[in-house]
Parts: sequence; C-alpha cells; structure tokens
Amino acid sequence: MWNNSYRAVLLKLMSWLEEQQNREALQHRFSGSVKTENLYWWLNCCCDRINRYLHSNEYWYAKILPNQKGEIKEPADLRLDRIEEEELKEIAVCFQGIDRECDVYEILLDKGITLKGWNLPVFQDKDVIMRINGAVQRLLSEMSLSQADMVCQEACARLLSWIQAHPTLAREAFPNYYKEEDQMKLLTPKAAVTLQRKARNLDRLYQELGTENSEELIQMLKKAKEMSHQDLMDSFWSEETSETDRESVLREIGLAGEEYACRAVRNYFLDRGYKIRSEEEGRVLFHVCGQETGGEVEMLYPDTERYHQPGWDIRISYTDDAGRVVDDYYLEVKTHTLQSVSREILQLSNEQMKLAAERREHYILLVVVYDYRSKTVVRMDAHADLIRCLAMGSLYHAEGKYLLQYRKETAAAV
Repeated sequence: MWNNSYRAVLLKLMSWLEEQQNREALQHRFSGSVKTENLYWWLNCCCDRINRYLHSNEYWYAKILPNQKGEIKEPADLRLDRIEEEELKEIAVCFQGIDRECDVYEILLDKGITLKGWNLPVFQDKDVIMRINGAVQRLLSEMSLSQADMVCQEACARLLSWIQAHPTLAREAFPNYYKEEDQMKLLTPKAAVTLQRKARNLDRLYQELGTENSEELIQMLKKAKEMSHQDLMDSFWSEETSETDRESVLREIGLAGEEYACRAVRNYFLDRGYKIRSEEEGRVLFHVCGQETGGEVEMLYPDTERYHQPGWDIRISYTDDAGRVVDDYYLEVKTHTLQSVSREILQLSNEQMKLAAERREHYILLVVVYDYRSKTVVRMDAHADLIRCLAMGSLYHAEGKYLLQYRKETAAAV
C-alpha cells in the first residue's frame, strides 16, 4: 500500500513537472527562493526516486528533464553530454539554420542533472563533428559563402580557427578542410583579404615589439596588463587589503552598474506612459496607463547571486492580448570604472556572443561607466547588433572570448 501511494505521489509530481515549460518557469514557481544549485539538488532527488519506484515506460516519454537550453524535454529526446571540445557545440549551433539537428543544446541534458540508471544515450565529440561536417558541406554546395548569412560566415571562421588550433584532431575530424588550400573554402574572399592584412599587421607588430611568435606577444601583453592592473588596484585598496575584500569591491562595482541599468530601463517605460501592474523580486510587469486589458511588458532581471542566466542580465518581453510573447529584447550590462585600464575593450563570453548572433538588433550591450571614488555613474552607452560590429572589424575573437573595441563615439548614449 505504501509503495502504491509513493508511486501515486511521483506520478503527480511528474504531471506537475510537465506543466513547467522550462527551467526558468520552474525557478519562478519557487518565487526565486531556491538557489540554482538547490533546484538542481531537488530535481536530482526527484529523478532518483522516479527511476527507483516507477517503470521506465511511465517516465520515458514524460517531459520532466531540462535540456541545455532550459527547456523541459522527454528523456527519450535527450542525450548525456560527453563532449570535451565545448567550442564545437557553439560552432554547431550557428549552423542550425542550415540543419536543424545542429542545435545540439536541444538534445543535450542539462549538466546540472546527474542521472543514475536511466541509460540515456551518450553524445560525444564525434557526433557534433558529424553534424558540423554535414552542415558545412550542405552550405557550400548550395551557395557561395559570401551569400550565406553573417552567422554562418562567422561560424566557418571559428571552425577554421579551431582547425588551426587543433591540427592533430582536425586531421581526422575535418579531413575536407585539414589542408591549407582547403581551409580557404571556410573564408569569404573579403575575409581572406582581411586575414592577409591582419597577418601583415601582426608581422609588423612582432618586429616592433621584438617578439617572434604569438606566444611571446601574449606573455608580454599579460605582463603589461598585470602591472597596469596593479596600478589600478592600488588606488582602490592597499597591500593589507584581503583577497576577500578585493573581490567584494569588484562585485560592488558590477552590482552598481546592473542596478543603474535596471533603474534606467524601468524609468524608460514609466516616462513613456506605462504603469506598473505588479512587481516582485527580479520582475516588473508594465501596462499602458488607463488600459486594463491588452498587451503588457515584462521586465525580468534574475538575481545573479542566486541564479545565473547565461548571456544576459535583463530581458524585456512584449505580450499581446492573449499573453503571447510578440517581441523581446536581451540586455547585457558591462561596468567599467573611470580608472579601468581595459575600459576600451569589452569582453564577451561565447554564451553572450551566441545569443547576440541569434537576436541581432534585439541583443543590446549596455556599457556603464562608474566612478568608484564618488560611487556615482558617469554615463551609460549602448551597442546593438554586435554582428555588424563583427563585420566592421571592431569585434574579434581571441583567447576563447570575443573582444569589442569600445569607443563612446560609436555607441548610442542612453
């Protein structure tokens, strides 16, 4: 009897999980009171009990597990992530417009979920390589690379960089593009000319700095950056300041920038006649003044101390009368101090660049300049459509990150 009761509880729990469309909705049902790691712990406990007390045919086709996009999926549709080269996943996803199967995040189980005894199939490097190969061959057989969209062109350039950085692996993984003469297929004529120009500039830089290769140049730049960073930090704290206090200062600067950006976005809607319908931690719902029905605007800003949403800090969603999302914007906040030695270079993670490529002008980079001494914000500027910056050459890929050369005159004041 106890076993049957326990099974009934688990089946009801599964039904409840199926009602949650994504991990974000599940987090919201807990009213933000559960930390991300605790949410994963709870889900893992549920999965363990489900596997232990229910038959596989009772849960195998139930939407109860999150994929790496945060969507709740059936176990039958998911694979265990055993991919060692993370960048290959990011490259593959860029080709999803050519081949839907390249959206590997769709089928990969969230890494926070640890399943025992579920016997999910494994997805490895060779699997994602096969999908990339198929998509690239299909792309180049249907059109010239110059005619492809900018996302695919950038993905081919990233694939070329990966091949050159992993010659041993690339020989077996990408035999059609292993040789230097074949690698030119992954570049547009314009990109090839740009690459040659950059190579000449790099050679000149080697000569001026007295270095012979990129490794020596990187070490020289890192040393210079460390010295400049120390000069900057000395203005914020002394040698007696503990590492914990230093990290606290950096967190304070980042949090100040995010709070300012949230207030600015909130005031943007208030100044345009919107009124707040409801407000709770990390979420504000607006509606047009004097209009109780009709579309709404949701401003979502998860608490980064408890919940990490890769790629963005603020999301704005416009809904219609039926509550359907008809438009949305993703905002990422970067904060620099007046004294920062790297304030003209903005770093973007691969997650942020992936979302920027997908959303184009609907992905906005907000740059907050903060005066730490007076604890005030000097200004906030915005960059939209970072893919355009990529085409202009002000955004480039280096050491696993995207670097944007920031200039106030090229950004839009907010």
